[in-house]
Amino acid sequence: MILGVLLGFLCYLFDPFAGSSQDVPLYRVLIALALGLLLIPAPTLANRWTDTHPLNRLCWSLLQACIGNIAYVLLLRHMSARGLGFLAIISGAGLFAAGGALGTLDHGHSYGHLWMAPVRLCFPFVTGL
Repeated sequence: MILGVLLGFLCYLFDPFAGSSQDVPLYRVLIALALGLLLIPAPTLANRWTDTHPLNRLCWSLLQACIGNIAYVLLLRHMSARGLGFLAIISGAGLFAAGGALGTLDHGHSYGHLWMAPVRLCFPFVTGL
């Protein structure tokens, strides 16, 4: 993950094909680098759409895995099998409804549909428990 963010940082700075489309102040790129190394969503950068992790797009999924593990430690490991089953049914219904409303499950990585990230996390994580 760290290597991916660092490579994304270097590629953003030295992209030979970007031209002036990535003209942003260096401090904004450094903020994205620092937050990216901590898996924290960063402000968007020019030429990176609305990704929550502009230097390594896949970090949004790793952040969700960390959130799932924290939820497990604090709450889910104390739940009964019946409670987990009920939560799996509820989260599955939510995932089904969200997918139906959006027409796809391919969301969660951008600020426009950030709410979809925990929806995508909950059902498979809880079902696996």
